[in-house]
Amino acid sequence: AYDTKSLTVLIVGRLLCGLGSARAVNRRYISDCVPARIRMQASAGFVSASALGMACGPALAGLLQWRFKIYMVTFSQSTLPGWLMAVAWLLYLVWLCISFKEPNRATEADDTPHNRASGTKCGYWAS
Repeated sequence: AYDTKSLTVLIVGRLLCGLGSARAVNRRYISDCVPARIRMQASAGFVSASALGMACGPALAGLLQWRFKIYMVTFSQSTLPGWLMAVAWLLYLVWLCISFKEPNRATEADDTPHNRASGTKCGYWAS
């Protein structure tokens, strides 16, 4: 949006950022799928990670005070935080694709949390 000076590109970018921050989904996952004995701990960890991100974001943006151009893309104090986060999310996605394994829920004990609305075990449509 910076180089094209386009309000439409800016609004679409903000929309995409908003789609990536589903706090309600994370809290719903904690309430439905985390065992009751560690639910408070998981919720506190989620809140702490969110607060840390909100504190580190502006601090990091304050350190990124350079201005340069590669081809036709401007990297400045206004755009560098976004580029840095895009690279960080891309690396996280690659790491997640390589390392994530779906837990084997068939061998779990009967104390597995159940979805209250449908009665199914978390992660499955049928019990």
